Amino acid sequence: MRTFASLFVVISSLVAQAPVTALVGTVLDPKGQAAPDAVVTVSRCDGRLFRCLDLQLRNEWVEVARTRTDKAGRFGLQVPLGLALRVEVDLPPFARWISESIVTGEDQKVRLEAACAVAGRLVNAATGKGTPGALRAWHPETQVQLFAGRTDAEGRFRFERLPSGPYTVDVEPDEAGQPDWLDGVLDPGETETVEWTCPEGSLLTGKVTDAATGEPIAGARIGEGWTFDKAVRSGADGTYTLRGFGGHGPVIAVHADAPGYARRRIDCDLGETAPYTADFALERGADVVGQIVDGSGRPIAKAYVAAVTTTGPEVPWLATRSDANGRFVCTGFPRRCDGVLMVRHAGHASVVYSLPRPAGDGQIDFGTVRLQTPLVVRGILRDDAGSPVPGQLVSLRGVNADMTWLAPMPSTWGFLQLYCGERQVRTDQNGAFAFGDVAPGEYGVAIGSMTDAAPILEIVTVAAGKELPALQLTR
Repeated sequence: MRTFASLFVVISSLVAQAPVTALVGTVLDPKGQAAPDAVVTVSRCDGRLFRCLDLQLRNEWVEVARTRTDKAGRFGLQVPLGLALRVEVDLPPFARWISESIVTGEDQKVRLEAACAVAGRLVNAATGKGTPGALRAWHPETQVQLFAGRTDAEGRFRFERLPSGPYTVDVEPDEAGQPDWLDGVLDPGETETVEWTCPEGSLLTGKVTDAATGEPIAGARIGEGWTFDKAVRSGADGTYTLRGFGGHGPVIAVHADAPGYARRRIDCDLGETAPYTADFALERGADVVGQIVDGSGRPIAKAYVAAVTTTGPEVPWLATRSDANGRFVCTGFPRRCDGVLMVRHAGHASVVYSLPRPAGDGQIDFGTVRLQTPLVVRGILRDDAGSPVPGQLVSLRGVNADMTWLAPMPSTWGFLQLYCGERQVRTDQNGAFAFGDVAPGEYGVAIGSMTDAAPILEIVTVAAGKELPALQLTR
């Protein structure tokens, strides 16, 4: 017979030095009764905490632990402390329960609810017929993804076992134009039937060439905005065609990039006569190279490495993974820019370093980056009456003390720190928060973010080998 103690599992996907702790709780059905045999899954995402502009990493969740509730609805797991975690509770026919703000240390209470559904189709406004495409929806406050998938060939879709409450949908049609984000609200147990209209859009064509030689660039990526919506690839002659362009004008920023080249942006004015043309001449960028090792000098494979800079309003984010020897190459770094190198790897502290200027051979050789043991900054947020404050954004501002090891702080750090110098989490139902990938250095803790102009409430000094006591914050 399975006991509550037997529900604890060991995470095999993280190295031993990653701080782990127990996550325990109870799952109840909509009537408040114990919910046995519910599947509880915990996943980790390396693209959270910071404002990550690598959308693939930001949406990549890796399962780290799984169990089922016992007869009393209880569950227990060993999970990494202070990393970006998603906890899912799945027990048909109820709505899937998802949280990305749970912190270990207190008993978690999960109350399931009757399932909702959204069904309907995408329609091309010009033809009145269904049009295929991709959809992704999230909670507008917590940013938790609620559903994602594609329609059928006629634009029909159905997403089931959704929670009640508000949602925001991003629609990316294959051929029609892209509408603005759509908002909706689901009542408990509701099945909502919708018809979402997409503008016809226009045709965008052009050619991508090498700025120095004029030769065509095959395989370049072209899309709308920095997110490369409706992305297409250039052919062998450098030409491309993007259909359904400009559904939500009046000016659309079109971006293009290619391996080894710096990204470029062209703003297309939709007030001009369609079809539209955007030709790109891309400049060769610099290669940022180096090696990632652990505290003993052993190479670290699959470390996440990103060279980040700013070119006016744009923030090029050039990412890669280290190979089996710990070596990495980030290609296409703009040659006339300064910036930073961000390195993240589960079980080690995340670090940010100023990048030196490119050498004569066009390379920025960073040498060896030695990752450190992660440290934890955690605490509880309460209101004036002493009650826990759930769902509140808490930020940790600062970077590792040796950031300027190879180069002075970049002139653009005032802007780049929004992306690389501030971690963000939300307090859980017990008011708890934790940051578990911190390197030695001095950090500020605030309720809210830099973009909110939230003031720093407390300064903490994180030192190697020293455990910080839990912070007690009052809102």
